[in-house]
Amino acid sequence: MLNYYEILGVPPNASQAEIKAAYKKLAVRYHPDKNQGCALSEEIFKQINAAYQTLSDTTRRAHYDAILTYQAFYQSYTSNGSYTYTYQEKPSHQSGVETATTINDTQYALQWILGFIFLVTILVIGYYLIRGWIIHQRQEFAYYAKEEILRQVKFYEAEKEFQKAILYLDSLLKITAGYEEVFTYRRQILEKALLEAERLFQEGNYQQAVILLESINTSEQGKYDLYLQIALCYEKLEEYELALKTYQTTILRYGQLLEPYYRKALLLSELSRDQEALLVCDSAVKILVEEYKSRYGEAYPVLIEPNMFSEIHLKIFCVRARVFHRLNNLRRALNDCDWAAQLFPNRYEPYLLKGKILYENQQSGFCLYWQKAERLGSSQASKLKKEFCK
Repeated sequence: MLNYYEILGVPPNASQAEIKAAYKKLAVRYHPDKNQGCALSEEIFKQINAAYQTLSDTTRRAHYDAILTYQAFYQSYTSNGSYTYTYQEKPSHQSGVETATTINDTQYALQWILGFIFLVTILVIGYYLIRGWIIHQRQEFAYYAKEEILRQVKFYEAEKEFQKAILYLDSLLKITAGYEEVFTYRRQILEKALLEAERLFQEGNYQQAVILLESINTSEQGKYDLYLQIALCYEKLEEYELALKTYQTTILRYGQLLEPYYRKALLLSELSRDQEALLVCDSAVKILVEEYKSRYGEAYPVLIEPNMFSEIHLKIFCVRARVFHRLNNLRRALNDCDWAAQLFPNRYEPYLLKGKILYENQQSGFCLYWQKAERLGSSQASKLKKEFCK
């Protein structure tokens, strides 16, 4: 086996810089361009290249060193007499030199295989040792990080700083394997935060309630119910523009849910911004009509069944009827009352509203509708009937 260190003229412990310098010096001396026609120079140049390619690569050099070490050990072993080989010449067409060459090749192959197995074994053992150490370090870090984060969460929970507690738990979800346990804890803190916000709202502390709800909303990435609660707080604080903006954000995020349309239209109507309220109502009614058509087809006005829809349908048509009335569109106001009564014949609201519209426009028949609303349980209709229906 060729000794690459001897070819380059460097010791076995030579650094990469020494190996590179020796290679450059020899390569210049034996380069074929400087020794044209010299087969010996060409052969030496090939050996120099092979030596440099092996020794300049750290992995290949380690493999080569292992083979050299094993070869030296093997040669030392056989030279001490522990291994002998007796060759008795037999009649053959092969010469003794050819037989000795075959033996040497076999020994070399065996050395190479054993050296390779030794190197692979060392690499595999090293890989699993390092991998186990890394896994252990990660687990240890995750454990201490989890304990520290939970300590911070409990502190913020006790201080009722729920947003910070939730944010810490969100960070914990990224590094812990106990996902369900942490997620359950997060949900419990969120429920506590919502209960605290509800308590503040009921006590009339709308400013603190909206601050808490806004902080939760940031962590929860804008949930539907939170938006509605926040908008209601702004209404109580008479921060009407913020309330309208929050309703509009909810509409943009949850376009098919009708509650924010109704609340926004109602607030605009109370602020006497009737044209804006009408636009919001029309958008909501368009969604309702698409729902009716998908269920009953184009003939939905005739085929629609009463009491089959949620209360929000009633609210939207009633608020639009009030808006039409304020805009002096009596016909459309009465039509919306009639449609609401068709959808919900057992609710007094459309009859009460229609009676008011008729009365305020000096139209007859208002007592009849108030009487019907009274039968359906409206105390307000009873008062109006007693006062205006003789």
